[in-house]
Amino acid sequence: MVAYYFCGKKKRSVSPEHVFGIWKSWWKNDYVMENHLIYKILDGQLIHNKGDKDKDDKLLSQCNQTFQRSYRWIRDYIKEHDKKQAKEKVIRQRVRQLAELKSLAEGKNLKAYLHTRDVNCARLAHYQLVGDDGFRKDGNYEQLLHYLKNCKGDNKDDK
Repeated sequence: MVAYYFCGKKKRSVSPEHVFGIWKSWWKNDYVMENHLIYKILDGQLIHNKGDKDKDDKLLSQCNQTFQRSYRWIRDYIKEHDKKQAKEKVIRQRVRQLAELKSLAEGKNLKAYLHTRDVNCARLAHYQLVGDDGFRKDGNYEQLLHYLKNCKGDNKDDK
């Protein structure tokens, strides 16, 4: 989604600072712990935020490696693809994700639906699980995948 977001910009160059800004806005849980930002970016690298009391250098290194790998992929992707290609990739990914959620949900007597269809909003898709008993659970792909893999199948206990 970040690559799609940048493909839509007239100035298609991207910096680690721009990617980090979007990432921490859209996926707050990746960089926030106990309601405070644990990392910031300096000279293209993630570093500990001054307010981070529990500095974990190993975790910082892992997060920085993941961020750098993601940043390079986004940078290279937007050089070679236009917004239409990026949109098609997002749609294919959402179809694949929905198919996987539907398959897992079926085994739990649930149905899965794509809740957010607008690709142009450049955000994560939201899905919904629905049960015959009125059960409903909304979330992004990762959240609902985690739920389906860990729930017992009796929705009443998982509300």
